[in-house]
Amino acid sequence: MPPPRNQKTSKKRTAYHHGDLRRALVEAGLAIVDQDGIDALSLRNAARKIGVSQAAPYAHFKNKHAILEAIGTVGFNMLSDYMRRFEKKARDLPSTLTAYGVAYVSFAADHPHLFKLMFGAELSQRDSEEFIVTAAKAYEMIVDISRDLLGEDAADESHVSLHAMYSWSVVHGLANLIVDGKLNEPLTEAGSAAALAEQMLTSRPPIVGPLKG
Repeated sequence: MPPPRNQKTSKKRTAYHHGDLRRALVEAGLAIVDQDGIDALSLRNAARKIGVSQAAPYAHFKNKHAILEAIGTVGFNMLSDYMRRFEKKARDLPSTLTAYGVAYVSFAADHPHLFKLMFGAELSQRDSEEFIVTAAKAYEMIVDISRDLLGEDAADESHVSLHAMYSWSVVHGLANLIVDGKLNEPLTEAGSAAALAEQMLTSRPPIVGPLKG
């Protein structure tokens, strides 16, 4: 006589339709990455987390890189959502750019493992068109606000590009320093990543004399 089946697990294994299973695997993978980092994720672990067979993920993802791209796509959508949410508090164009920067840094502090995945070597090879398009959204928002801020100077696209790259470099560098634990003391003093980002983005550094060689 065969052993009794685990009814709870059996129900999970039959509960997902084709599209739902892919989404459930991505959500499970995102949860694993968010909590324990990239190395903790495997297709097997994602399958185990939602109670499906180890073979089930391969109907949607040919390998770990494929599910990482799907998770990265979700991450970039989340980043864009952060920026839009913070944008609602802005009063004018300069404060909108600041809001984008604060949102960017806040996202990195809230989701450090996901942030590292999104901009790390694991996703330097980009096979998914959806990932490529989604990954560009946040930067395009910075480009658009740079164009608005420059006014007449925006006629020269090189000015827009330089302004956007400068703004992105500042917030991306700050985000990385926070994620890597390099700014723990300033972070503690400021009270949060958002507060520290706002302080830095709304103040000018002290003027120093020329460097002496």
